[in-house]
Amino acid sequence: METDEELRREFVLEAKAHLAAMEEALLRLEKHAADEEAVRVILRGAHSIKGTAGFFSMEALVRVAHSLESFLGALRERQAIVTSPMMDALLSVLDALHKLLQEPPDIVLPPDMEEALKKLHGQLEAEPSLAPFHAAKFAEEKAEAGILGEVPSLLSNSDEYVRVNKRILNDLLALTGEMVLRRNQLLRLSQQRQTSPQLEAVSNGIDELTTQLQKKVLQTRMQPMSGILNKFPRIVRDLSRKLGKEVSLHLAGLEVELDRSMIEALMDPMNHLIRNALDHGIEAPSMRQKLKKSSQASLAIRAYHESERVVIEVSDDGRGISLKRIKETAVQKGFATEKELELLSPGQLLRFVLHPAFSTAQTVTDLSGRGVGLDVVKANIEKIGGKIEIESCEGQGTTFRLVLPLTLAIISAFIVLSQGQTFAIPQANVRELVLILPDSGRDKRLEKVNGKPVLRLRGQCMPLLYLRELLGEDNAGETLSADEYVRILVVKAGTQVYALAVDSVYDTEEVLVKSVPEVMKSRKIYSGLTVLGDGNVAMILDAEGLCLEAGLALGEKKLVTAETFAPELAEQEETYLLLFQCSGPEWLAADLSFVARIEEISREQLQEVGGKQYALLQGETLRVFQPEEYLPFANREIVQDKLYVIVTKKLHAKVGFLASFIHDAIRLPLVLDEHGVQGNGIIGSAQVDGRIVTVLDLHSLVMYAAPEYNKRIGLPEAVFYKPQDQKARILLAEDSPVFARLVQNCLASAGYVVKIAENGKRAWTYLQEEPFDMLISDMEMPEMDGLELIALLRRQETLKDIPAIALTSLAGAEHRTQALQAGFDRYLVKLDRKELLETLQELRLQSAREVQDGREA
Repeated sequence: METDEELRREFVLEAKAHLAAMEEALLRLEKHAADEEAVRVILRGAHSIKGTAGFFSMEALVRVAHSLESFLGALRERQAIVTSPMMDALLSVLDALHKLLQEPPDIVLPPDMEEALKKLHGQLEAEPSLAPFHAAKFAEEKAEAGILGEVPSLLSNSDEYVRVNKRILNDLLALTGEMVLRRNQLLRLSQQRQTSPQLEAVSNGIDELTTQLQKKVLQTRMQPMSGILNKFPRIVRDLSRKLGKEVSLHLAGLEVELDRSMIEALMDPMNHLIRNALDHGIEAPSMRQKLKKSSQASLAIRAYHESERVVIEVSDDGRGISLKRIKETAVQKGFATEKELELLSPGQLLRFVLHPAFSTAQTVTDLSGRGVGLDVVKANIEKIGGKIEIESCEGQGTTFRLVLPLTLAIISAFIVLSQGQTFAIPQANVRELVLILPDSGRDKRLEKVNGKPVLRLRGQCMPLLYLRELLGEDNAGETLSADEYVRILVVKAGTQVYALAVDSVYDTEEVLVKSVPEVMKSRKIYSGLTVLGDGNVAMILDAEGLCLEAGLALGEKKLVTAETFAPELAEQEETYLLLFQCSGPEWLAADLSFVARIEEISREQLQEVGGKQYALLQGETLRVFQPEEYLPFANREIVQDKLYVIVTKKLHAKVGFLASFIHDAIRLPLVLDEHGVQGNGIIGSAQVDGRIVTVLDLHSLVMYAAPEYNKRIGLPEAVFYKPQDQKARILLAEDSPVFARLVQNCLASAGYVVKIAENGKRAWTYLQEEPFDMLISDMEMPEMDGLELIALLRRQETLKDIPAIALTSLAGAEHRTQALQAGFDRYLVKLDRKELLETLQELRLQSAREVQDGREA
């Protein structure tokens, strides 16, 4: 039987949930006084708290809840109207209730809470009666507020959740981690030559069971982001009123789930970023009017999934961060010289604000200074395995992006060896693996620039670190024997990409992350440790810590010039491809930018409904296809039990393609053979390591295989849109052959005639030789980029009026501003087909109207 104290703890948890719902309802009520459901939520919460508090003889709590209930009754009966001072008083009473929940049951009402109640009732007495408040006016107010019916209660479906003691959850997670360890040991035993078939079967069974158990246990710790995001409307309201600013808060991604420990650790960093935005990022209303901005500023907090991580963005439309001011402060405080700063990109300059004692704020307030304390935000985010990115455009706003792992408990990592020691490096930081053979022209691939080792990879140079040197061995790169293999991981840490040479690379392994021992915390190259399947302890390498240790990133006191390793321009853009096979012998490839993830499934997970195949993946029903059914290839029955589903993204329909084998993910400059394999859904064929590979157009393949999805978004089955002039000619400047063909197929299906130029220089030549109705250009290209091309176009009298669209993968606000200021009419991010075709139609119509207006004039 539960004791009174246990029941009281349950009541406190329940009351806190009521108070959270009541606060959210109060903020809704302040915006829409006619929101009757908000009043009901507050009344229900006050009534529930009062009733149960009486059972525990918590007289002070009963009195405050009763007073609030009586006051809300007056609002419900329309005997008072909601004002800002009244809302301040109501929120103060909620704060009093929060405080009383933590006090002993027999506490008397403190003087400050007595004052809060007097203030609340003083507001009620000061408000005029609503006797003349007509029903018609009330109905009009409801319509304006968009209140059309009952709003669901925030505490519904409570029977779907159970409260579990936090200690038990932590113990369960620890046991699961140990089970993962035992699973790894058993798998290693099963790989030995003397392994019996029975042992292999057992190990495979434990492997599958452990994976399922791990996922279920991790789910018990997952909580929706609403738990933290719903706290910010109150914070934004109070701070904006204190600062005399008008701020509209937009929340998105409340349903995104994250590990409970991550959510708890996020509150302080998020709070700091929001205070920064309100205090120094967003201008005062008078200044915004001078700048021709809306007097009401916008602050947006958005959470979303990206691969196996969660991203949280905090964006404001304020003044942005001045790069000029950053440079001045960096020089003034001795962080860098002017010459060194000239080598940095805007993104690298912005990272200065994450350093201790670095601030661009003109004044420091009691709330925050732009940049003051952001080093603490960075440190707290990195403690939980995340990273912080910054985008800012002066005069337009700033976005802080927090990239976080789903959980801190278990990660997938590459196991590497150096100097006889074993290490783990998170798979999320590794872009690719490179093996350099002794007879493969090693001297041409391992070079030195300004005395620093670099790796030349597919025409580009990147800094090369030797893990041996970071561990203490001198000149490891110069002591390589002539017949020694060089094993390299290409690592991405924030905006920095570098090569890391190790002695050996083993397979990936799921490892349980444990904290770094106190005696080793001074070494920034470690982020944790783990116990591997063979019983050895392995330190987990920190990708950004390796950067700092080697002097490739910005230190706290000075700048060391890793920027001497700026990538050289390649002859053409590289394409990241996924190589796979379906039921036949043909090798296929898909652009990885359109692949969300790859799921391993069994045939039992496939179901046929209405003649169409579906797969059940992570609780989601996904339409799946066998690509060979729509391609000119052998279509054979798939006999193996294990299959793979390639789940797509950035298409107008989220679907999956079935594959029998996943071979590799590679990055290379692709040369297409247009005279090779052809057909619907095919871009062309190419040679990859001496093998013919057919490159698929996933967009066209989905349109061809599932025309019903085209209808769902209002598109015809065969084509998207038809331009007014069926002979409209478009010049496409794009150095990626795969992407160029994707765009060409898209536009050709809509009736446009498209000519491709592989760089800006070739596009400029074509523009001199042939007439075109429209230009679509990438931003980054060799020989001449998109900005240089559009500048030439706008300066030439005969070509300056050609409509032009920037179609790029650069999604930052500064890139958009740069493109539009350079002369592009529109800026689109690769590749939303519907948006591209709609924009073309819009520009064609606009151009036709301008021509007609000119004739009439």
